[in-house]
Amino acid sequence: MLSEAQDGPLWYRGLAQNPETEEAAHVDAVLEFYEVDHIILGHTPGTGVILPRFDGKVLIVDTGMSSYYGSHGASLLIENDQLTALQQGERVRIPEGRSPLEYLQRLSDLKPDAPAALGRLIDDLAKSN
Repeated sequence: MLSEAQDGPLWYRGLAQNPETEEAAHVDAVLEFYEVDHIILGHTPGTGVILPRFDGKVLIVDTGMSSYYGSHGASLLIENDQLTALQQGERVRIPEGRSPLEYLQRLSDLKPDAPAALGRLIDDLAKSN
């Protein structure tokens, strides 16, 4: 059953956790099959911000809103095909087709209490650019 399969779209966390090189072909196949531009994922908290992956094709929107994960609230706004993160009362355009480094640095500046995972991701992206 689709809703119970460990590798189904409701439970599979590979798009949030696996290296992008391992999942890129799968992402493109899913987008093509469903004729959509983006995959929006929840239930995988990590960085405290809305995280674009795969050149913005996949958005991880579980920011860890519950107190257990640090109360990191954010919202995804989609207007006129533009993706925007609402974080700390600010609107920050989500990058598509390019590195998310500048976007993540901006959100980190807005959110000094962000999880350490965000800082590590920014450091890794800065080294690879």
